[in-house]
Amino acid sequence: MATREVEERAVHTIKGLLLACPRLDDHLKTADSGPLTDGHIDFHSRDDDRVETFRARVSVQVKGRSFEPGSKPRASFSFQRSHLQGYLSLKGILFFVVDIDSKTKAARPYYAILNPLKLDDHLKSARGDQKNISIRVKPVPSSPEALEDIVALAHKKSDEKPGSVADLSILGESSRFNIHTDGSIRFDGRSLLELDPKRDDYLVTAETDFGEQVVEQAAIKFIPEDWLIGKSLDFAVVAGGVAIEQPFRRRLDEDTVALELNDSLRVLLKRPVGGQQAIKLQFDMSRYLHSRVETLEFVFGMLDQRGFWLGDTFVQQNEAALSDEDGLRAQLEYLQSLAAVFNSIGADTKLIDLEEITDRQYKQLVDLYDPLVSRVEAKADLPGPGRILQPVGKWRIELICFEGSEPGNFKVRHLFDPELMMHFAASVETDEGVKRHLVTPYDAFVDDEHLPYTLNLRLDGMVDYYRKISEYAEITSFATQTVLRLVNSSDQVPERRKEFLGAAMALNDWLIEAGDERAPYVINRLQIVARQRELISEERDLLRAIKHTGDPDELIRTLVAYSCSVLLGDTEEADFVFSRFEPETRSQVKTWPIWTLHDQGLPDHSEKRVTPEWITAWSLTEEGRANSGGAERLK
Repeated sequence: MATREVEERAVHTIKGLLLACPRLDDHLKTADSGPLTDGHIDFHSRDDDRVETFRARVSVQVKGRSFEPGSKPRASFSFQRSHLQGYLSLKGILFFVVDIDSKTKAARPYYAILNPLKLDDHLKSARGDQKNISIRVKPVPSSPEALEDIVALAHKKSDEKPGSVADLSILGESSRFNIHTDGSIRFDGRSLLELDPKRDDYLVTAETDFGEQVVEQAAIKFIPEDWLIGKSLDFAVVAGGVAIEQPFRRRLDEDTVALELNDSLRVLLKRPVGGQQAIKLQFDMSRYLHSRVETLEFVFGMLDQRGFWLGDTFVQQNEAALSDEDGLRAQLEYLQSLAAVFNSIGADTKLIDLEEITDRQYKQLVDLYDPLVSRVEAKADLPGPGRILQPVGKWRIELICFEGSEPGNFKVRHLFDPELMMHFAASVETDEGVKRHLVTPYDAFVDDEHLPYTLNLRLDGMVDYYRKISEYAEITSFATQTVLRLVNSSDQVPERRKEFLGAAMALNDWLIEAGDERAPYVINRLQIVARQRELISEERDLLRAIKHTGDPDELIRTLVAYSCSVLLGDTEEADFVFSRFEPETRSQVKTWPIWTLHDQGLPDHSEKRVTPEWITAWSLTEEGRANSGGAERLK
């Protein structure tokens, strides 16, 4: 087929496609009009070609190629270097190439938006002596609307300035970005998509206070939520008796999904090939006891049963080898016995940092296995019953030993063992002199400095302990002090904040349920809440009401007003009230948790506010004093 005929058929093919586009008006010449362009396309805002509707003009060149029947489509076109330099001087063109079947004369139209940025990149990437440069072309869509989008994008991209840098100062926080494409970019929201302005046909604009602005050279990376954030699954992953609830699923690439089971263990699942699921286990030795034991138990469970359960589905693994398997199994056995010691006293093994424990402490902990776990009496040369303080890195556990069944034998229990209830008393000064008073071990045996670091407090049973003792002795003042000590502890040791605040709230709610003086307990409850989230308007109104309640005791009245001012964030008022306290009172206040909120300010919470049900139980009586609307509603 003659070259001229091929070129003419190519132009007619493109003109026929443009004829179906109501907003496009082509001015293409059938004869080859020049080395760089064959005419242009006018773009209109409506489906008529009046001057009033004219919006843009795009330079066009059309080339034709013949091909033999049965040959594969050609996805690129080879340009002379000088032609690309010419296109760049024209601020780019819309290029069409049409492949013509040499036998049937059937046409395959392709296009390429040769915008300045793409042209500049190809020219700079080419070797110095390279005369021809190949550029990818794409099939022309059959839809008229899609072809109009291609022409519109070619015009928008003609204003690109190679080498320019985006002025990001024009973008405000509320800027909205628009991505204009030629329709060839597909994003399903599940796959990673990376767009390069030197390669892909798109343009980014931003809606700013200055109008719509083009963001020059904007590379875009669409990362699906499944890749960037991942999500928790609502089932467990199980191996070797270890069930890890709500594993975190994150996609790593098109073929690989990671199940993150804890801070040191994850399973990689590859896309099945030939029906076989490829599994890769990745783990390291966490420094924390709970994670280390959980990881090793899962690993050996997975090896022993050759797979693991993913919900109700068993994922089978081929036989695998583990380096130093014997050594790791021995380590697991040792760590399991160590964990059993902590579990027997209710200590949280997630807090145990193995790297902080000394060799001597390791030996001492192992020696505690028999008396604490197996309840075997220990033999020791001790003068009699007493307390044992066992350090564990920065932490400590409080133990107590009693005489055993034979001389020289001792029973070892942890200090907060519920079985020891009713065994503790403290000396209390009264108007009648010093008297022995029944107390809990929380009241007189662990000082304020060491309370935050004591692992075996068994806070889950603390309220029951106080409730039981209250049947035999007045324990309210002791419990109130424990609430304050727990809140102070939450400020001192952030990793136990949730644990301490939860226990303080439970004990304070019991006091509200059983006590007579309401205002201090409500203030304590709200200072606990203020450490968890921002106070809501109903809670703030309650504080204002309590603040103006007239207590007969002037000091208590002033302390209540001070505490309410702190919780309301009225720093100036709190400073003023605090300055009027006597020096002794100021020193005392500085030991209370309310002082931390005064000195450091209320925490900045970003969580969504919620209306707690408990607030509806409180009202004001006609006398203006805070009153409970039903103790059972405050549980």
